[in-house]
Formats: sequence, structure tokens, C-alpha cells
Amino acid sequence: MKDRILASYLKDFSKEYRLECLDESDAFEYFVNYCAISKHHPDSFEPEDVSVGGPGDLGLDGLAILVNDHLVISKTDVDHLKQALRRLDVEFVFIQAKTSPHFDAAEIGAVFAGIRQFFAQAEPRAANDIIRELHAIKEHIFDSSIDFEHNPICRVYYATTGTWSGDHASKS
Repeated sequence: MKDRILASYLKDFSKEYRLECLDESDAFEYFVNYCAISKHHPDSFEPEDVSVGGPGDLGLDGLAILVNDHLVISKTDVDHLKQALRRLDVEFVFIQAKTSPHFDAAEIGAVFAGIRQFFAQAEPRAANDIIRELHAIKEHIFDSSIDFEHNPICRVYYATTGTWSGDHASKS
């Protein structure tokens, strides 16, 4: 990693969460997931709780579902929060992290295609088990949409160590 400050943050994060065995790009995914989700969920959580990367990840590295300001990882969590507060305030946080030195429009497009698949009512066919479970939680939440305080919020983060050098797609 070229950025020495970012490399130092990543090294400290990897040590704190016992991720030293991962290669740099995988550790960076966990780091970015943790940083992005911490902006919306300040309580402590394990990076593994929001990591979805790997085969069948729909082009995503991280995905968090927040209900009433709490990270949910099961339908039971949703039911408990709905019953306790008699409302559902929902946020979805999607993350893609890259250590490549440049931006790739196809990769960015894949993230949005994956998000569209996630929000489809039908379970994504090529999804891994983690994505399938989160999709089921999303469907469970939407089945209770009568309890929404407002429409769910969708946040998307694309983090890279690369440098933006202009939009090559728009040049003729």
C-alpha cells in the first residue's frame, strides 16, 4: 500500500482484530467495512458481523442492516427491536473496498447491480449464504413496513486506495 498513514491504520486495525493472517486486500475490506459502518452504528461490533465478501457476494464486501440504530443479524433481532420500540427505523449500508491503484467503472457498476439484486423480492440465485440470510432479514423487515417511521435509508460506500484520474467513459 502506497499511503503510509493508511498502511499504519490498517496494521493497527489488523492487530486489534486479529486479522494479521489475511492478505492486505482482505484486511483492507474488513477495515473499510468497520470504518463505514461505525459512522452509522457507534456501538462495538466484530468486523466479521458485516463482512460478506467472497464467492457469491454480489460484488459487495460489506453489508449491514441497522434497525432502530442497532446492527441486526437475525429476524429475531428485528422482532425484538420492533416490539420494544413499536417502530422500525431502517438503514442498509453497502460497501465495496479496493486496493487497486485505479478506479474501474465495471466494478462500480457491479456494486450497484448487486444492490439491485439484493433489493429484489426474489432471493438472488448466485448469492452466498451470508447474503441469503441478510436478504431474508430484509424481506422480513419489508413484511413489517407498516411499522416504518419513514422509508429505509440506503447508503453505499466505494472505498479505494486508487486515484481518480477523470472519467474515461465520457471521453470520445
